[in-house]
Amino acid sequence: MRSNGAKRVFLALLVACFALLFALLASRSVDGEMAVEREYPRKNMALSLSLEEDGVIRIDGEGKLYANDLKAMLKMAGIHTAEVRDVIVGDGIAEIGYKAFYHIKTLETLKLGSSVVRVAPGALNYCASLKWLYLPSAAREIGAGFLHACEQCRVVTDARSEDLPPLENVEPESIIAEVDSFEGLRSAMDADAALPDVLARWWP
Repeated sequence: MRSNGAKRVFLALLVACFALLFALLASRSVDGEMAVEREYPRKNMALSLSLEEDGVIRIDGEGKLYANDLKAMLKMAGIHTAEVRDVIVGDGIAEIGYKAFYHIKTLETLKLGSSVVRVAPGALNYCASLKWLYLPSAAREIGAGFLHACEQCRVVTDARSEDLPPLENVEPESIIAEVDSFEGLRSAMDADAALPDVLARWWP
């Protein structure tokens, strides 16, 4: 009698476990992340995000910008991902992690701070609207395919062309090197080239 009761309890627990597993599998998002991860838990709590008057998003802090950090901070600030156009990463952040800006389709300009030494593979993949990226000379480790499917992007840097690490998916003519001011960028471009006003914010 006792064994039948134990069997029923065991079967009930087994069914509950399978139900929980099924619910978790069914709640996977399109990209394979669990639904609970869509809450975007932040990994680096030393980061902060601010929205400036002209719509520029500034990320300040130190350490590494992880994959979910930007989305988590945007969510906390009540900013939808589709509103992200221009981002400035402040000095102090040393690494742009895997998929940190992945698939932000509306991102047009991104300035990485002078402390960034590493950009992980896939950090900027599928940012289809990205036109301008500032890469500091400190960045010596650039992951393969960090800028995949961002064909129209121009890379601006204060480094010399010969000192840059290999930039996969970036055509040499899309790199504008040895630029340390907005005036220097303007003079490096064709006379009739139109530059977004926000690029002037890249240099204090």
